[in-house]
Amino acid sequence: MIISVEDRFEKLYMDLKAAGHEVYKLSENKTSEVVIYSGYNTHIAAINASSLTSGNTGVFLINGDNKDAYQIDSMLRNKTYSSLF
Repeated sequence: MIISVEDRFEKLYMDLKAAGHEVYKLSENKTSEVVIYSGYNTHIAAINASSLTSGNTGVFLINGDNKDAYQIDSMLRNKTYSSLF
């Protein structure tokens, strides 16, 4: 799974890389399945998700504000924002 992280999340970027994820900075415009953005600095409508994905698979958008790598990793494994139960 390829993950793009907004540039301001340097610690999250490094922690996800250390956990073994394939992670790029959003400014690199890498085709990604997951985009982690900041709601404080970026309006969701400003993210051009169509340029970040290939085909019709879509992009899993995650607001990374106040989240650590463990929480993000859990979201990625479950493909959900929080527990369903």
